[in-house]
Amino acid sequence: MKVGFVACVLTCVVGIAGCGLEETAPPVNPLAGLHAGKTADLTAAEQAVEDVLKRSAALPVCASYFAPFFSKAYLVIGDFDDLCFTVTIADGKTTISRGIDLNACPDIVIPLSRDNCEGIFNILEDGKVTDEEEYRIFRVTFVPSYRSLLMQPEMHDPAAQRFLDMPDIIHVTLKNDAGHLYEGRTRPLTATIVKTEGQWIVAEGAHGVPELSLAVSVKDAKAFTELLRSGIALKDAPKAEKKAYLARVKASLDAMVVARR
Repeated sequence: MKVGFVACVLTCVVGIAGCGLEETAPPVNPLAGLHAGKTADLTAAEQAVEDVLKRSAALPVCASYFAPFFSKAYLVIGDFDDLCFTVTIADGKTTISRGIDLNACPDIVIPLSRDNCEGIFNILEDGKVTDEEEYRIFRVTFVPSYRSLLMQPEMHDPAAQRFLDMPDIIHVTLKNDAGHLYEGRTRPLTATIVKTEGQWIVAEGAHGVPELSLAVSVKDAKAFTELLRSGIALKDAPKAEKKAYLARVKASLDAMVVARR
């Protein structure tokens, strides 16, 4: 349930840049196609999923590990027709509630399976997250994190797009230099980001010929997120301080570039 590039934080960076919206962003419905989800009458199998999620949430490590990356997440359980949960992290505690608010915008929407839900409990149960376990978390959340980033209305702003220097087709790869196993495989995961007809589409896999290729490790993603969060405090800082910060953000992004054409 971790966000590689936290959507809400990067939106703050755009604001710090002093971009402002050059024109009204087109309507964005990040929850299109989702249902509010059940709030009662769960089947035994659905109840078992809720139980394991609540057991995970009750572990102190759940809030301490995930809080730096989101405060509200929607979980969509793909094994069932209409089972969704809202995860909220506040004041060092994690809460799980049935259903999702289709009128609100979470930090991330994460599709999960029953096995994923059980897997996160197994990861957190001993109170620590190993490098291999962290890689498994990132594998599950890598593509959803980019979808969440690009669903923000600010990401349709021309000034934001210029700042991020985002072409029409981008490949982003989650590196796996340590060779961690995920579902019996060690190959890296690539997401394709396509800008078309005024919207962003994110798909798992390498599709098309990219104009920009990026590669990040789990460590890179965590460090970049920390850098982004540090910028929130600069909202009212002097212009020179903001420019210096933005230069660090740009340098960090440039360091992830593998190829550009």
